[in-house]
Amino acid sequence: MKSKKVLVVIACLVVFAGTSSAIEYTVSELGNLGGISGHAYDINADGKVVGWSQNEVWAKRPFIWSVNEGMQDLGTLPDTNWGRALAINDLGWVVGRSWNSTIEGEYDKATLWRPGQVPLYLGTLPDFPHSYATDINNLGEVVGYAARFVGLPTSGHWEQSAFLWTQQDGMTDLGSLGGTVTLATAINNAGKVVGHSQLADGSFPPTHAFVWTAADGISDLYPDYTNRDYTALGVNQAGDVVGGAEKAEGSKVPAIWFNGTGEPVFADVPSGRARDINEHDLIVGAYCQTTSWTVPFAFVWNGEEVFITLPDLGEEGAGYSAAEAINDTGWIVGQSRNTEGYGLPVLWIPEPATLSLLAVGGLTLLRRRKPQA
Repeated sequence: MKSKKVLVVIACLVVFAGTSSAIEYTVSELGNLGGISGHAYDINADGKVVGWSQNEVWAKRPFIWSVNEGMQDLGTLPDTNWGRALAINDLGWVVGRSWNSTIEGEYDKATLWRPGQVPLYLGTLPDFPHSYATDINNLGEVVGYAARFVGLPTSGHWEQSAFLWTQQDGMTDLGSLGGTVTLATAINNAGKVVGHSQLADGSFPPTHAFVWTAADGISDLYPDYTNRDYTALGVNQAGDVVGGAEKAEGSKVPAIWFNGTGEPVFADVPSGRARDINEHDLIVGAYCQTTSWTVPFAFVWNGEEVFITLPDLGEEGAGYSAAEAINDTGWIVGQSRNTEGYGLPVLWIPEPATLSLLAVGGLTLLRRRKPQA
């Protein structure tokens, strides 16, 4: 496992007795299945990581990685040859999708991997041939979305519908905020589901973040400003929600809704999105140094003043990295380009002092800052 240790100096950001502090992370490659690229998407409490990696014949294969066993191919459903693992719970259950790359028009299939068992197809919603599983909680409840293509190949469009899957009830449609594109992206152990949904049909209508619960159904997380876009991509056990939010001037930036309600708090960067949040309210994602989505940089943010750019595998400051998930130990996974230009699955591990700095800066100072307009 190749690694690189980098000191990220944060001046005038984390202040202790008037001095600046050095934040140290180690970024490491997680290996491969025989190919040259891959992506890590999630990490559980035990430090097990899932994602995809190319094999020796360039096929994208779902993997699970651990410190002791390295990277292993999870396998795919029968009659499929490609796969992507997107989430793992603390029981080691993994979800994602499988598909056959050699058959034109072959359907994507939401897939569940459980230790010691063959991969399981979760099915799909009626009249939606494709299905994608995006997250799983510790109760084995799975969320994702089903999809179909409507119209002619040259002029049609995709429709997507969010679902919740359980072993008892199978797949349930979660509804929408009014449009025909709704994606469920994350679920916590209380069964709170988050995602985003178009507000109406038509060409590029606004998209808003939603929260769904069994008691209340689907609701708009932030119904103000119906002409702005908001997406929800992660939720922790306390119900804090992270994603992306459009500001008044039109830029879309990483954001958090504390307690899953009220106005979002925006990260002070030109553009980007937050992907995940742990129980210490540490948030990860990717941002760009311009208002358009150009070169992404992985970050960790405490929802307040501390915003750190994570090191990458390429030349210092080259970017092209994205952080996808963080566990409660502070381990972060995602993708980074190496010096040859290939995107690889990576793990960022903070030094103990780094977690202390983030905790002091984020959990005891300026907590619950006033939202920005």
